[in-house]
Amino acid sequence: MLLIDIDHFKKFNDQHGHLIGDEVLKYVAKSIKAAIRGKDFVARFGGEEFAVLLPNTPLNGAAVVAESIRQFFAKTYIKSVSQQTPWEL
Repeated sequence: MLLIDIDHFKKFNDQHGHLIGDEVLKYVAKSIKAAIRGKDFVARFGGEEFAVLLPNTPLNGAAVVAESIRQFFAKTYIKSVSQQTPWEL
């Protein structure tokens, strides 16, 4: 199982509003789902936390999945249609 937390999300949500924050959460969930295999499962675990169940994945495989997801979000920027400045996740 992986536990994933969005760093500084409360500050982001307070600064940009809950509607935009909800869209970011949806984007994060879809992106995590795209990074895992068929029998693996992602769920929102808390405010900005996600749990990823990897039932048939050994520990070293789970570490590879976790690092892949981390690298994806480390280089991901999102931009609102109404704003010019991209936000770093």
